[in-house]
Amino acid sequence: MKILIAVTSSISYALVKGQLKYLNNNGMEVYFVCAFDPTIEALVKSEGATYIQLGLEREISIFKDLKAILEAIKIIKNIQPDIINASTPKAGLIFMIAAQFISKVYPIFTLRGLRSDTLTGLKRQIVKFTEYLSCRLAKKVIVISPSLQDHAVKVNILKRNKI
Repeated sequence: MKILIAVTSSISYALVKGQLKYLNNNGMEVYFVCAFDPTIEALVKSEGATYIQLGLEREISIFKDLKAILEAIKIIKNIQPDIINASTPKAGLIFMIAAQFISKVYPIFTLRGLRSDTLTGLKRQIVKFTEYLSCRLAKKVIVISPSLQDHAVKVNILKRNKI
C-alpha cells in the first residue's frame, strides 16, 4: 500500500516525524511532499520514505496555487498512492483538490488548527472557505483534539460525519 503525506513547508516535518518510519516499518510505501528544502531529504530518507518537492507557499497566491494543483495531480498520477494525508492548510487544499481528479485515491485531511481564527477581514473569509473546502473534499478528517473538533463543527468548517 502506498501513502502520500503532504505538508506545506519542511518545518512541518516535525508534525509527522516518526510516522514515516512507523508506516514504512509496517509495510507502507511512504512518500513525503513539501516545498523544497535541501535538508529535509536526508531526514525523510532516514525514515525509509521518499521525498518529493512541490512548489507550495503558505500565503495565498492564485497562480502559484493553481500551478501547485497541477503539479500535485502529476505527482499523484505518477505515484498512484492509495491514501493521501495532507495536514497543513495549503497542502490540504492543494491535495484535496488534486485528489478529486484521481479516482483511486483516498484523501484524508488532518486538521491541526484553524488558521482563519487568527485572521481578520476578507483574508479570514477566504482562508475559512479554503479550510471548509479541504474538509468537504476529504473522505475523512483527522482532528487532533476534541476541542478543535467541537470548534470546527461549531463554526461550520467540518461536519461530524467526516471525523
